[in-house]
Amino acid sequence: MIFDNGWELFLDSGAFSFVDLKKTPPTLEQYASFCHKHRDLFSVIAPLDVIGSTDASATDTFRNYKRLRYDLGVPVQPTYHLFEPDDWLLRNLEEVHRHDGILLLGGMADKTLSRKRLVARLHQLFSRPDITDDEGRPRVRIHGFGVGDEKIVMRFPFYSADAQSWLTVGINGGCKFRINRHGRADFQFVYFSPESAEKGRHPHYSKISDHARGIVNTWLAEYGLTAEQVAASYQYRDVQNAITFQSIEDLGAERYQRQT
Repeated sequence: MIFDNGWELFLDSGAFSFVDLKKTPPTLEQYASFCHKHRDLFSVIAPLDVIGSTDASATDTFRNYKRLRYDLGVPVQPTYHLFEPDDWLLRNLEEVHRHDGILLLGGMADKTLSRKRLVARLHQLFSRPDITDDEGRPRVRIHGFGVGDEKIVMRFPFYSADAQSWLTVGINGGCKFRINRHGRADFQFVYFSPESAEKGRHPHYSKISDHARGIVNTWLAEYGLTAEQVAASYQYRDVQNAITFQSIEDLGAERYQRQT
């Protein structure tokens, strides 16, 4: 189902949250029943993956994928976790090509994973000739689970990505704007809520110059928002931050479409 604004819905099984919250996940049959009941709502469906970075987790994830797709009739997409053995990457890529699908890339939301190690592994992955061509353009569509760092999303040719981190921007009283700086995409963070006035890490709307406020007002007005609204409610800040994160994702889709 594609909505009037052109956005589509992605069904995440919640496997990471079940582990993180120490909850019992649904059975494959229960999950399949939900997927069939609401199939028309979703353009992409994730399988019930098994979180990990070992051969055992990869084996279980692939088994769940095959059971859901081939036995239970749910058109789930294959999932590979970033630090699992490479032979599982090859098996999942075969499935992507077989169904003209999307590779769902997990294993990046681990709180113990350093940014340096994450970037190094992503560089290794996206340098593979079966992932990108000689000019770094994507050969396959890859969705990144738990990737909220805009610099990483823009550096590597993800087709799409998701994360909860963009919500914390609004919760902490701020908005993030995508802007052009010296001809390149960049981002500007501005605090709005009264509670964030003394945080100091980023500029607060009340303390910037009249000229700078005029620029920020223009950014907000583009989406029908005002400084008063985003200062008063995190819900309005969420609107702006969702738009910014969506614009980052759109870059990945554009890169893939130019290649194909």
